[in-house]
Amino acid sequence: MRAIDKNNRGPARSVAKMQSPINLAGGIQYILRQWRRHWRTALLVLLTMLIYELFKTLFALSLKAIIDNLQTPGQPQKLVNVLLALFVGFLVSFGARALGEKLIARIGVQILNQLRVKLFQHLQQLSQNYYARTPIGNILARFSSDLADIEKAATAKLRDGVLDAYELLLNIPVLFYLDWRLATLTLFFIILLTFGLDRFTPKATKAGYALKSAEAQLANEIQENTRAQAVIRAFGFEPLMLDRFTRQIAVLETIGVEASFLRALVSLLAKAGLALFRVAITGVGVWLVVRGNLTIGSLIAFINLLEIVNLAVDDLSRNVLPDFITATSGIQRIEELLQEVPDTVDRVDATPLPPLSDQIRLDHVSFSYTDHENNLTDINLTIPAGKSVAFVGPSGSGKSTLLTLLMRAHEASSGAILLDGLDIRSVQRASLQQQMAVVFQDTYLFNTTIAENIRMAKPTATDEEVEAAAKLAEIHDLIITLPKQYATAVGEAGGWLSGGQRQRVAIARAIIRNPAILILDEATSALDPSTEQAINATLQRLAQSRTVISVTHRLSSVTQADRIFVLQAGRLVASGVHAELLQQHGLYAELWQKQTGFEISADGRAATVHAAYLRHVTIFSILDTATLQTLAQHFSSEPVEEGQIVFRQGDVGDKLYLIARGQVEVLARDAQGEERRLDIMRDGDHFGEMALLQAAPRNATIRTLTDCLFLTLPKKEFLALLEELPAVRTAVDQQIERSRLNRARFNIVGEA
Repeated sequence: MRAIDKNNRGPARSVAKMQSPINLAGGIQYILRQWRRHWRTALLVLLTMLIYELFKTLFALSLKAIIDNLQTPGQPQKLVNVLLALFVGFLVSFGARALGEKLIARIGVQILNQLRVKLFQHLQQLSQNYYARTPIGNILARFSSDLADIEKAATAKLRDGVLDAYELLLNIPVLFYLDWRLATLTLFFIILLTFGLDRFTPKATKAGYALKSAEAQLANEIQENTRAQAVIRAFGFEPLMLDRFTRQIAVLETIGVEASFLRALVSLLAKAGLALFRVAITGVGVWLVVRGNLTIGSLIAFINLLEIVNLAVDDLSRNVLPDFITATSGIQRIEELLQEVPDTVDRVDATPLPPLSDQIRLDHVSFSYTDHENNLTDINLTIPAGKSVAFVGPSGSGKSTLLTLLMRAHEASSGAILLDGLDIRSVQRASLQQQMAVVFQDTYLFNTTIAENIRMAKPTATDEEVEAAAKLAEIHDLIITLPKQYATAVGEAGGWLSGGQRQRVAIARAIIRNPAILILDEATSALDPSTEQAINATLQRLAQSRTVISVTHRLSSVTQADRIFVLQAGRLVASGVHAELLQQHGLYAELWQKQTGFEISADGRAATVHAAYLRHVTIFSILDTATLQTLAQHFSSEPVEEGQIVFRQGDVGDKLYLIARGQVEVLARDAQGEERRLDIMRDGDHFGEMALLQAAPRNATIRTLTDCLFLTLPKKEFLALLEELPAVRTAVDQQIERSRLNRARFNIVGEA
């Protein structure tokens, strides 16, 4: 986590302090703080509850007068007055109680909504790092069960607690009025019970927090399972998912039993103590009546009031305190979220950023996600306003990281990013965002209409402006053919539109803001060739009037850029226009040769490989051009959809794969059996060449991240070709021996 330091030397590394566990008293104080801003209403609620409880006390006292008067004949008028007073008191007390309930309901909803807004607002400020390490289920649980428990404690249970407190405060003095001896014994029992309960409530609170965390994990498991249904059904993962779910249920059961038992134990101890207490008081009271030290009316009134006190203590221990314990666990989890520190915060003296007019400059910029190893090192470059630039390089070279710094999603560890000479850390982040619009590779559309998705970037935009942006993005003609046109819903994440349609809506969303800086983050790499070509043409037209910064691994989309910056291992290793970089015969030229080694059909379903490309495959590097041309004809096109397993770790290799188009991830299991990502491979990369030479097990799993088009060479065909070309067989055998020696030297087993 990062916050700006006072001396403008880069981000001050800060981590959210781990909050000490909140105890029951702390939870009650938290609830009362939520009511503090509604203190006038709270006073009125307290008054209505007091009126209600006064009637209950007066009713119990009236029993003394009624019974004692019945023992004295000839006083019917007094009894009529008492009964009339009770009827009037009934009407007033229950009317007051109804008013109090309405006020509590209103304030409860307001408190809940204030907490929702507070949580949601804080989530908007947190970095992508937080979302990457926090399961969605954990976040959703805070908005659902945690807030629901807090709302329950802040309304119904707080009300019950106030009523119980009134019953104790009003009735214990009256008990002393009726008989100080019985009242003293009552107070002793209550104090003894309070100390006993205090021994168990901390354990119950801790168990409740553990239960909340386990429930959130279960919610995340369900949410992940729901989103991954396509993969689960395609691979028959249902038994595996059920096994994972039942194991999570087993954990939840263990924790749930302990939490429920401890809550029940608090209640049971209270009930047992009260039962014993009731028997003792009744016995002593009867003894006092027999001795003539107490009237029958006083004893009945005392027992009636005592029952009110007992019920108050019982309700506090059996209903109010357990629910406050549960709410305290929710409060703990919500406070943990609110203590997460945003990566970037505006300074107190931050000023608005004027419109970009001259240049963007990176001055000795370095950055690290971990503080241990730099992801970017000493980057110096200039982007003139109104020009189109591109950042290219291998996977992990720092391209996307650099974009996050430009957008101030993170802040540089050292150095500075300057817009027209102003350090972006000294300006208001919102004013920087207003000058930028971004089109991502993974386009996200909100589950609303096409028009509202476009308008989000400029909420004040008119329908005419929305339509104009759609026309520039070349999606208008399609929209007007839809039954509801711009009022057409796009579905969750835009799922009712094709990939190309989603991308054009996203471009329209960027256009409507009329940004000075247009950022394209792999904006077309997941599209088929014909759609990509059309959208690239649209983007080139839009680039003519603004500064365009693009990140891509597909070099064919940036050949017209005014400047291309080449990154490798977090460093800027070259820059120039396309032709200059090719002439330098460096990393850019190498990447270009790899990516232009294929001819791909317009629909992206078939491809052929050039002989020159095959020289990049180690075992083919010694072959002459004629042989490579013959070999190229034996490769077959193999399209594979997104999210599919190409092969698994441990499978016996039987093919060489060339990535003509798409992205795959390389996964391997660690010593604990957990599958971890080792690498991402893209257009022009290849894997599995050792499968042509020996029957070694695959040492990694390959899974597609996008729709992919592979060119594959089966081992059987390759071996048949070697039989036809003896000279090639000799050369390949030599290469096998060199590879074997190298692999033995580095103790490598298997291959991807």
